[in-house]
Amino acid sequence: MKILMLSLGYSSKDIEGTAKHVYYLSHSLAQKGHEVHVITCENGTLPIYENDEGVEVYRISPYKIDTNDFTKWIMQLNFAIVEQAIRLIRKHGMMDVIHAHDWTTAYAVKTLKWSLNIPIISTIHSTEYVRNNGIKTEMQRYISSVEWMLIHESCKVIVFSNYIRNEIKSIFKTPQEKIWIIPNGINTKETKIKFEDFRRDYAEEDEKVILYVGRCIFEQDKQLLINSIYEINKKYNKIKFIISAKDNNIQELKEDIRNIGMENKVLFINYMDDDKKKKLYKISNLVVFLSHYESLEVSVLEAMVAGCPVVVPDNAAFPELVEHQINGMKFIKEIYESLNNNIIQILSDDKFSNSLKKNALKSICEKHKWNKVTNLTLKLYKKVIDEVKNIK
Repeated sequence: MKILMLSLGYSSKDIEGTAKHVYYLSHSLAQKGHEVHVITCENGTLPIYENDEGVEVYRISPYKIDTNDFTKWIMQLNFAIVEQAIRLIRKHGMMDVIHAHDWTTAYAVKTLKWSLNIPIISTIHSTEYVRNNGIKTEMQRYISSVEWMLIHESCKVIVFSNYIRNEIKSIFKTPQEKIWIIPNGINTKETKIKFEDFRRDYAEEDEKVILYVGRCIFEQDKQLLINSIYEINKKYNKIKFIISAKDNNIQELKEDIRNIGMENKVLFINYMDDDKKKKLYKISNLVVFLSHYESLEVSVLEAMVAGCPVVVPDNAAFPELVEHQINGMKFIKEIYESLNNNIIQILSDDKFSNSLKKNALKSICEKHKWNKVTNLTLKLYKKVIDEVKNIK
């Protein structure tokens, strides 16, 4: 089967989920003997073309028209995607299917679909509504409209969870039968990482480590964090708290931490590359995920693989990944007493903590191995191709 992947990113090291998902899915498809082409955006000094272990990767530049408008920049990137797609189809022949990832390739998808009559499948990793906890600006409204167009033009839509499927049904009025749930994949082959010296940069040998992760620290999350840290520190004096977040109001949180006299106990990390993230999971006694943002699902899976017990809110897609007290813990959203009860149960019971780790890895192997995810994806490809043939 000839497969064309369109994605803004393609990388095994990317901190966000989409680029990493495209990388591993493409490689898994190629390992099964399929011809896979990926068109993605240029990335630093990486080559504009490479055969990456059987995956043909084309890194392109957007049209060189100056703009500070991100949506215009994306449009210019899509013009370049169409150009490259036509070139590679002339060289390699017609593709059997185009698989697009998120709204950033939607314009190219629509153009290629109607000009070359190629069936389209799209994976919606998240929506603008979910990313921003609602639509609040004109740009968000525009992006949400482009998401609708991509979903409308796709023969089938892939999502990772019931949560996102229900969001798409509600926001875009998409029929349920058009949306397939295929779990996100995760690489279960553990890389040997030396982290003993790394740990000394963050905590003393006899200190426990709690890692808090959130893409955005909303106001309610901020208060949850402060209360949680303050109360846990009263029970465990030898402890360090690490907060990792990409957010503009992180300075406010730092000031709040200083106000409660905890600045020597709390460390802030603004950005984690892939290697650093894995090391932090290894040195932490547990990790708390604060945000409902869908792309953090990959981080939850990675923490599970790394053997770090996870604590997640009981909303969004997290409950579909975590079975309470079996392979992780779930706290009642915005209730710090519930969060702290979960944290204390893990910290105070090594046997229970080890049970969570063991069951987490088992659940990953049952549902999220790339071989299983790829087989489900191929099943959908074949279904769509057959349906299109019957229509013709």
